[in-house]
Amino acid sequence: MGKTRLLKSILSIETRAGSCVKYSLFVPEDASSAPGRIVRIAREVVASRRAGKRVAVLLEGVPPGDESDVGRELRAIRKMLGAGALVAMTISPDSAVLFESLDDAIRFTGQDLCIRDFSEFPDEDQALHLSHGVPSLCAALVSGGLLEGRFSSVRYLDALKRLIISHLRSSLSDEDLMLRLAMILLGRGSFDDLGELGLRPDGETLLWMHECAPALGIDFVADGFSVVGADDQEIFPGLASVLGEYGAIASELCKSCAELLARRGEYVRSAMLARLCVDEDALALAASYGVGYILSGRLAECEGLQNAGTPIGQDLCMPAVVTRQAMLELSGTTSEYARGRLAMGYARTELAQGYGPATRYVSLLGNVRDVLSGRVSRPLCAKSADDDEWSRLLRLHATVLGLCAGGELTSAFALLLDEPRRRSPKDLPSALACLDFSFLRCLMGEAATAEEEGELVVAREVIERCSPKRLSIYRKALESSASILMGRRESIEGLELAIARAGEYGDLLVEAALLVSGAVGDLGADSCSRAHVRATRAIELADAANSKYLASAARLVLLAARIAMGEKPPVQRKIVDLTPLDQLGVMLVKASHGERVRVGSMRGLSSKSFPRELLWALGLVATRCGPASAALRLSLPDSWSRALEAIPTPPVCMGERCGGDNLEGEIALDAAGFYRPPARRASVRLLGGLNVSVDGIAVPISRLGRRHAGELLCLLAMARGHRLRKHEALEAIWGDRDYVRGMQKLYECVSTLRSILGGRHDGMDPLVSNRTNGSLELNEELVSVDIDELRADLDGVFEQEGSDRFLLAHAARARRLYGGGAVVGAVPDVTGAYGRQARKLRRTYSDAMVSAASAALREGRPYMSSLFARSAIQEGGRSEDATEALVKALAMMGRFEEIREMWDEYARSGRRGGAAAEAASTFDRIFREALESRGDDETEGDRQPDK
Repeated sequence: MGKTRLLKSILSIETRAGSCVKYSLFVPEDASSAPGRIVRIAREVVASRRAGKRVAVLLEGVPPGDESDVGRELRAIRKMLGAGALVAMTISPDSAVLFESLDDAIRFTGQDLCIRDFSEFPDEDQALHLSHGVPSLCAALVSGGLLEGRFSSVRYLDALKRLIISHLRSSLSDEDLMLRLAMILLGRGSFDDLGELGLRPDGETLLWMHECAPALGIDFVADGFSVVGADDQEIFPGLASVLGEYGAIASELCKSCAELLARRGEYVRSAMLARLCVDEDALALAASYGVGYILSGRLAECEGLQNAGTPIGQDLCMPAVVTRQAMLELSGTTSEYARGRLAMGYARTELAQGYGPATRYVSLLGNVRDVLSGRVSRPLCAKSADDDEWSRLLRLHATVLGLCAGGELTSAFALLLDEPRRRSPKDLPSALACLDFSFLRCLMGEAATAEEEGELVVAREVIERCSPKRLSIYRKALESSASILMGRRESIEGLELAIARAGEYGDLLVEAALLVSGAVGDLGADSCSRAHVRATRAIELADAANSKYLASAARLVLLAARIAMGEKPPVQRKIVDLTPLDQLGVMLVKASHGERVRVGSMRGLSSKSFPRELLWALGLVATRCGPASAALRLSLPDSWSRALEAIPTPPVCMGERCGGDNLEGEIALDAAGFYRPPARRASVRLLGGLNVSVDGIAVPISRLGRRHAGELLCLLAMARGHRLRKHEALEAIWGDRDYVRGMQKLYECVSTLRSILGGRHDGMDPLVSNRTNGSLELNEELVSVDIDELRADLDGVFEQEGSDRFLLAHAARARRLYGGGAVVGAVPDVTGAYGRQARKLRRTYSDAMVSAASAALREGRPYMSSLFARSAIQEGGRSEDATEALVKALAMMGRFEEIREMWDEYARSGRRGGAAAEAASTFDRIFREALESRGDDETEGDRQPDK
């Protein structure tokens, strides 16, 4: 309860009791007329009391006055009290003499009126921090929606401004005003900090502030203060308009406070205060503490130095040289920062006296620039015993860049994995560590956590503030590049601008990396000529920057582009001295020639596992080179295939969009800025058993049993085009041909199924009911069905006949998908429609497996042929052809005992006349020819069953 609320409560109580209430509000402008108004009120009160009335007097905001005015006010107040009236007043500390001169008066201080219980707030600590218990601020928090978890700071900031203005009223003495203003500017600190500013408050003054001004947060235990709202870095800028009204006094004090904060290392708040200073003071602060401002993300406060002061030259020996050089190392061209380094050499003697940390930061920034330009591959700055966190992080950034340029991504990832400062990217060094880790994490095939995505947003903002013309542009392009390399995106936002800017600033490694990524994206978009040009240019730049890794990467992309264009590069037989990336290129070339690739012959690559730092390259050669990639996938070890499948796909973020000339609409990005193709929410699997998942979460089988929703889903999933007439659904599920009578049952079933599939999403239904033609259809933009993938691969098997290697690729995928065939028994299937589709799918699959078994034999791969043949026999289709392929495959592998067992089993099954006899003759011939190839004695006549 605040003073206003207290007065209103007294007013309400006295009104209900039948009192005659006299209320008067005073403003500072009424100071001269206040005594007269109080005297008149006293006369009215005395007259009312003589008439026997109960009287209550409420005086709000009684202003201070001189001795004569106070004397008149006291006499009037005593008259009212003597007449038996209730008198309640609110006064400022300057009017304390009124209280001290009245006997038996009860005083309520600001501390007495503060709120103590914050249990109704979701976060009690946050509510206490933002209000200090001040009732007006607590009310603003409630009205701002803090209780509902949707806090808006507009009303809170308005209340805070009014509170700050009341604490800096003009009636204060200059000393008290300066003291309070210093506390607000610093936000928090110790009493010693105030002493450094030349302000030495006595104990009585601090005690009075503690009792009457809880917003200032005076704490005698900690010997310090914490001003509500002003100690928050996000809220404080909103108070600038209030503090700016104090003109030159505030400017001089702001400069002193900014210097104090900078010496404490609080550069962000110091830079905020520099904005409140006059131009000369702001430039002086930027010159002295500009490097700290820049690394804290406050570049704007230092931009005035670009055109101020003496031109850079031999006669310049001032701290501004260091700040200017920091700006040039971040956003200057090669010639500009080279001239700046020369000026740093001229000023070295003076700068060495008291500016050690700043010069060390600039030297480390220069080292980072040298790594990106290809001049050095590792940090050159020697470690110092005086290294602080910024020095360590800048040195770490340079080290990571050097490792990346050398292809040691795993080592770089390990350096950053347990770095705590990357988790709080509040300044440039920590933001660089955060972004480095994000880039490496993506290339290593790791998924980001929700916390890391939030940290990335903060890091991007810091980079944007520190270097909008250079690092920010690189950041956008490189994040998109990581998505391109991992197959999550097809184009790089701002690629051409970033490449041009890297060329302008001489950052060869960045330019080469962007060209490689752009070429990979071009391959994905079937722009092979662009990919060829960019990869060729990247090789030149990588060689100039002495980066063997980037050169190998560019050569691999160039090979992929040539193969995608239809060329047949010669196979390089000698692979001993090639890098792993070059070896992948050799594998791709061999696959394009139809040769079999043996991973065991590759140095540095193992069939047991694949290095995660090269996942992007494996994805390139295995997916983006057309038929050659399909042929290569057949030769990949299982561990390599699993590595490809394990690459995470980032979730869709509906809050962020990337525009452009995309004719299909907007491109969804996740919180890390990665592209995600439009994802279908629901996934339906019929092969191997009925499974339904929505947004990656499995739907319980019990839900599918409600109102026959699972049966309708199976019918739609199995049907071609996933479309079904409503009367067909009624008849198939309920055996009811009366459409009008069964409409309610079908409506309930459709409604339940929609709910199971996730409901309406982006204005689309997962299950579309067409009233015009009376049909039901699964929306393929929201629902994926594994039957579609299987049918596509089965069609691919028959379309690729004559091209055995590509036929085998489709067949292998179909075999993995099939998993025992479509689920049977999940649908009543009154009409038999579901069963007919399931049997047709089974026959098609069996025929495809027979074709694949024959193709594998022609390719000289008997083991693969045996797998396909057994799958065909298991499904019972074309048994003669499947058996023949299996027997031939077993014979090629020398497994003749198994062939004999098969013949014995067939003989025991018995023989029949007619067609059965003819088939028996065929099978006997197959087994006999296989055994004759070994020279077995037991091949004369038909095989007799064992007795």
